[in-house]
Order: sequence, then C-alpha cells, then structure tokens
Amino acid sequence: MSVLCICALALPADMSDADAAVPEIGISPEGDDYAKVSGTLKFTMTYAIPGSTSMTYKASVIDTDGNSAGGSVSTSSGSLSGSGTKTLTVTLPSTAGDYMLKVVVTDSTNAEEPVEYERFAYFKAVEPITLSVTLENNGEVARSFKAYFYVLEGEDWVQVDENGQNVTIEAGGSKDVTYDYIVRDVSKTTFCVQADDATIGSSISGLGTDHAHTYYTESNDYSLVEYLCAGILIVLAIVAIWIYRKPIKNRGKPKARR
Repeated sequence: MSVLCICALALPADMSDADAAVPEIGISPEGDDYAKVSGTLKFTMTYAIPGSTSMTYKASVIDTDGNSAGGSVSTSSGSLSGSGTKTLTVTLPSTAGDYMLKVVVTDSTNAEEPVEYERFAYFKAVEPITLSVTLENNGEVARSFKAYFYVLEGEDWVQVDENGQNVTIEAGGSKDVTYDYIVRDVSKTTFCVQADDATIGSSISGLGTDHAHTYYTESNDYSLVEYLCAGILIVLAIVAIWIYRKPIKNRGKPKARR
C-alpha cells in the first residue's frame, strides 16, 4: 500500500477557514500501488463537500517531477457535491518508473478567484520479470498436469500464479513453462515450478524446490563487473608505464647526417 502525499493550496489571504467551504478529499489505491507497464490500477477518491457547494475535479498522470506523463485516467473529470466515493481507473504509462495520480478539485463559488485543492497518490509501473523453467518427461507416456510458479520470500515459498497453467509433455519430450512475474521492488528472484499432482515428479524432471532458479534483475549488484573493469584499467596502466620507461635501443649512436 502506498504512502500518500496529500496537500492543498493555501487559501487566499482574505479568506478565513470559517468563511471557506473546505472539502475533505483523499485518494488511496484499491490494493497494490504498482502494476505492469500499460496495465491498470484502481484508486478510490473519497470526498466530503461542505454545505450545498458543488465543486469540479480533474485527474491526470504525472511523473515525479510534476510533468505530464503517458497513461490516462477514467473518469478524468466530473463534479463533486455532498459526500461519497469515486473510482478512478488509471492506465499506466508504457515506460517503467515512478508516477503520481494528480487530482485537482476546484471551488468556483467565487468565479473571479476560484480555489484549487491538489491531491496526489504515488504508484509505480514495472516491467514484468519473465520466469522460465524447462520440464522434461522421462517417462514412456505423455503426462498432463497443472503447473504453478513459486518464489522464495525469506524462508518461505509463496505461490505467485493463482490459476496455474495446464501443461502436457509428450513421452521423452520437454517443455518450457513461463510466467510474467510482476513485483514492485526486487534485486533477484529465486523461483521454482511445482505440480498439482505431488506424485508426478517421479517422471517429470525440473519440478520442485530442488530445481530452483535465480533470476537477477537490472538492479542487481554489479560489483563483479566493476572489479573486472578496475582490473583492466590497472593492466593498461602497467603497460603504459612499461612502454614509457622502455629503454631506447639507439641511445648513444650518432644522429644521421642531414
């Protein structure tokens, strides 16, 4: 669940809290605050508009610098009166990153000096991690079963694909089983595939935690690469020093006549 940043523009100097119809507005995600790029997230906007005042709102997707970003909001505008809730469905940008849902509520009671109130909810668009395992049928007949992906969280294996997938592997054949894993923040993912039939492991290899795999994302530690680069730089420096200090074989010989 995201941590919401909620703020409102200051009221004009000549308008006191007692005179203003200050609305109560909040935005929170319905579930996770992340989804795959170009996917959708739902947010609930709660509101309480004082008295008989009617206000309007506009919703948009912006980046963390406050600039307009890709993506869209449905329903992106409308009117607010009384109290209640509205569901805002956000279609995420196609580029992974951190974004915000911005909602501006406008009180136009005073047409010459409308008052705006801004609300924000942070969310993240992520690229799915494609997990893949190769399963082999060592038996003499085709086997069909349902496969589920599990990831290691701490010391526990947690199922991540709720519905699983139907798999059929011919005798002596193999099959690659894949799953698009969507997670907010991760540096590496250890995963495995398990079958709904515990006895099928005797003929299908590649199942179970004994055949776990680890997927390293782009945010993984690059220390090995850094060490290699540092080693190459040291070698180049040594070669450069050796060339610079190499004795000149023709030293002491007379110069050629001009």
